[in-house]
Amino acid sequence: MKRRLLLAALVLAGAWYAARPLLRAERFRHDLHAALERSLDRKVDITGLITYSLWNGPGFSLANVVIHEDPGIGIEPFAYVTQLDATVRILPLLTGRLEVSRIVLDEPRVNLVKTDAGAWNVRQFLVKGTQGGAPRSFPEIQVRAGRINLKLGDTKSVLYLSNADLDVTPGAADRIDLQFRVEPARTDRPAQGIGTLTGYGRYRWYSNKPGDLELDLDLQRSAISDLVSLLEGRGAGMRGFLASRATIKGPLDKLALEGSLGLEDIQRWDLLRLAGGKAPVRYKGTLDFQTGSFDLDARAEGKPAPFTLRIKGQDIFAGARWGSLLEFKELPVASLRDLLAYVNIATPERIAIDGKVNGVVSYSPAQGLQGLLETPEATVKNGDAVVTLREARVAVEDNRFRLLPSKLTWGDGQNAEVFGHYEPSGYLLAWESRQFLPIDDFLATQARFVGGEFPLLAKFDQGQWMGKLQFSSNSERNAWTGAFTVRDARLSIPGVASPVVLKSAGVSVLQNNVVIDNVVATAGTLAFRASKRGPQWNVDAPAVDLVELERLFLPTLKRSTGFLRTITRRAPPVPDWLRERKLSAYVNIHELTAGGVPLGECKGLLTWTGATVELAAGWDRDQANAGGKITLRLAGAEPVYSAKGTITRLPWKGSEIEGEIQVQSSGTGLTLLRNAKATGTFEAKALPLTPEDFRTASGAYELSAPRGVPVLKLSSIETTGGPEPFTGQGGTDAEGKLSVELTSARKKMRLAGTLWPFNLEPVAR
Repeated sequence: MKRRLLLAALVLAGAWYAARPLLRAERFRHDLHAALERSLDRKVDITGLITYSLWNGPGFSLANVVIHEDPGIGIEPFAYVTQLDATVRILPLLTGRLEVSRIVLDEPRVNLVKTDAGAWNVRQFLVKGTQGGAPRSFPEIQVRAGRINLKLGDTKSVLYLSNADLDVTPGAADRIDLQFRVEPARTDRPAQGIGTLTGYGRYRWYSNKPGDLELDLDLQRSAISDLVSLLEGRGAGMRGFLASRATIKGPLDKLALEGSLGLEDIQRWDLLRLAGGKAPVRYKGTLDFQTGSFDLDARAEGKPAPFTLRIKGQDIFAGARWGSLLEFKELPVASLRDLLAYVNIATPERIAIDGKVNGVVSYSPAQGLQGLLETPEATVKNGDAVVTLREARVAVEDNRFRLLPSKLTWGDGQNAEVFGHYEPSGYLLAWESRQFLPIDDFLATQARFVGGEFPLLAKFDQGQWMGKLQFSSNSERNAWTGAFTVRDARLSIPGVASPVVLKSAGVSVLQNNVVIDNVVATAGTLAFRASKRGPQWNVDAPAVDLVELERLFLPTLKRSTGFLRTITRRAPPVPDWLRERKLSAYVNIHELTAGGVPLGECKGLLTWTGATVELAAGWDRDQANAGGKITLRLAGAEPVYSAKGTITRLPWKGSEIEGEIQVQSSGTGLTLLRNAKATGTFEAKALPLTPEDFRTASGAYELSAPRGVPVLKLSSIETTGGPEPFTGQGGTDAEGKLSVELTSARKKMRLAGTLWPFNLEPVAR
């Protein structure tokens, strides 16, 4: 019987083929048009040629076919078809009636539309109008190399299916069979598929409940970056490949999804405990095809599982709002670092971190990376430098990592609290210590891990610090900021013979600008306190000896010169440290001495600008005082001094002397005394030189010491009061004795004495 039917079919096919030249396929256009519209329940336009086709059974090939949409859904056609092959049933054809048994759409552009009411337009091809109704009678439909656009109302989604092969076959009265192969793609990326998804299964109707779907899905090996870009629009440069198999069961609004995936070639990432380059991961969840929402839980195989991952999404057909939540326990820090590198989040390369980390990290295209990481203990290494973090917590904010206050230990049990943040454009690390820490150990440790020289601490060669300090670095600059206290810190200053030892001092730093305040310090044998108010220092010293002061600043006062500069008398160049020196200080010296000789109290404003030092000061001792300005020039090989001032209420034998003084000198030590020359005027009141005291005595003087022996010249001496006015002059002789000759209209008077201590007595004639 079967052989007869086969023979009859062959005869019929041969007769059909032999008769083709005698029959024109165009004569069936009207009948084909009607048959297609009945089968598809849509209006159909056929604008191209109609020819016979026997490849899929007796039928027709139609060019340029448009399958219109239901007007209630939209105005854009359901499909544009380059070529449509329609296979007809043989028995109805023998009776003169065309019935389509199969439709093949070659390279169509299909619009899969979700209406505002939530229904999909494809439903009307499959079932009758009532929900839960029986399937509508329709032919087998095949799509080859098609493009399936996804539309939400009148708006096309950026997602579409390319190179789509689809078979929809009516099965029993209550189901259809499905088989497909598609390549998901996006309109905002180059025209290429993103992975290949295949599936087969069935959809079944029920009279008393919604229908359900059963599908077996297979995602072929695909680049992870492409799959991420399918949802997000960009793949973030992720490396590696993914493949997956899954099953889907249930009603369309609550599909149960379960499957496994494998990862390959994930560089430097052992988060999933890869074995042999692959890591099976089980996942399950739900999918609402009607709304485009899904909820998946994934877990790596193994006990205990190194991580759990949850992914939720909405409107995957319209913008794909989605997010993921990754939770892990006792994950090696190195693995987490590799994971961050895997998703193109850079971390510092100069350090290595060992330890276990627990945490939760979420990611969504809208919020980026968010999370909180915790580690009970982790060691951070850079070469042979090691520090330990305890009870550390890191907040993750997109590409930014904030280290919350954590305990840091380094060196010989030194502890501090650290916090800060890191991002690819720069980082900040802050320390806070409530106990004094060695400065040198701290500097050595921080330099190994964060780099950047601290503008002040780096100049200390010993000492301790306590307080807050932070370092920030970006592409433009490195900057320090903080407030802390130092003690027993030794600071070497260019041009100062002995280091300054800070017994204690407060330091504040703002963007590398350092301010020191509340200083208690020594320099050599000098002790002083200093504080700063605005740009000016206040310096208070209990005792200063001029000899020790000169010794302390001798490297500044007397800079060495080379032989050629000496014989050519050329001044040495001003060093950078001197040229850049700038200081303003109000100085208060309670006891000023010179080689142990008390001079009294001195206070005034000191201004040091480059190679010039100026002191506008006042001097007090007992009832006497003086005031004036001293200028020191340091541009040459030796210092040059000039001074100008006044002296008042200088006591001498019950008299008070006042006057003006100008001093010029250069050099240091005895040379300074030999080169000194002082000139000025004086006036003495109530001078007790005769039985009838002078009311005043005034004149001019010149004092020098060219050979180390003081030489005094007195001139233009005038007296008032007494028995009569006198004029005269005087000075020291070759033996250093002091004498003064006074002359009046009637007599002469001679005074004699010593220059040091200063004394004059009348000499009888």
